[in-house]
Amino acid sequence: VSQSRYDENTLASFKKASELNIDAIEMDVRKCKTGELVVMHDETLERTTNGKGPISEKTLSEIKSLETKSGEKIPTLQEALDFIDKKKKVVIEIKENNIAELDVYIKNILKYESSEKKTNIKKALVAYLKEASKKNKYKPVFQKALFKNNFTYITDANFIAPEEQEKIKGSKVLILNALRPEPHPTHFTLQQALDMVAKLAVPQVYFTHFSHQIGLHDERSATLPNGVALAYDGLQFTI
Repeated sequence: VSQSRYDENTLASFKKASELNIDAIEMDVRKCKTGELVVMHDETLERTTNGKGPISEKTLSEIKSLETKSGEKIPTLQEALDFIDKKKKVVIEIKENNIAELDVYIKNILKYESSEKKTNIKKALVAYLKEASKKNKYKPVFQKALFKNNFTYITDANFIAPEEQEKIKGSKVLILNALRPEPHPTHFTLQQALDMVAKLAVPQVYFTHFSHQIGLHDERSATLPNGVALAYDGLQFTI
């Protein structure tokens, strides 16, 4: 959904996405000071809301008092999952530095699947995509199998540990970030993404989460090897 029309990670954007002919909706999740999981991409509030400071230092009450740039409230994970059409799959990106927090996320997210209320997380792919550590490396990506591991989705990474690469091998389709040609502290460059693709040997790869610095879509696409393409709005494929 166009970010210029709908603020990211809001119920309004999820509503619009649900109206489109798509199979899955992506959201980003962080933990606030009081322990609740809130739907936010950035570590801090400045870019997307009228608030300031790290999310980890704000209580849920404080976060609920804020608004996004277009006046939307910040949803919790539970509110978002309850709101989204249950027929849609949900991709949840966990934004965390602390590997010890993974158990907290696993318990909080997976409980929705066993809930008596039958939430809309139906066959959700849960990818733990974490921000860079002080050594400028990502902690290993964890993939919860979707479609019997025929599909892997990684949009925020600049490092994938060898043991995690083995989990990806055998996928038929890989979605991978390739932000730009120049180095970036938390995302693969185009060449780094291409080098990773060569190691993984997945038949079809789509690059996503790329910036305007990647160049014009058609011109850049013409330089990519067979089996690698730039993703685009409305892209559909069969697994």
